[in-house]
Amino acid sequence: MARGPKILIDEKIKQSEAALTKAKARYDAEAAVLKELLQKRQAMRDRELLEAIAKSKRSFEEILDYINRDPDTD
Repeated sequence: MARGPKILIDEKIKQSEAALTKAKARYDAEAAVLKELLQKRQAMRDRELLEAIAKSKRSFEEILDYINRDPDTD
């Protein structure tokens, strides 16, 4: 009789391990998609910022001074 519950638990462990492996694969796939989307968004923001700088009437030095300024000292 002791053999029955042990086999049942071993089977449940195998099923749980398989489910965890599947979940990790799904997680890894979604994490890769998210990483790619975040990189695309950052590239779009970078382009937008460069275009705004190019269109600006401010000098390069003025822009850098503004960016590097400590907001707490204003």
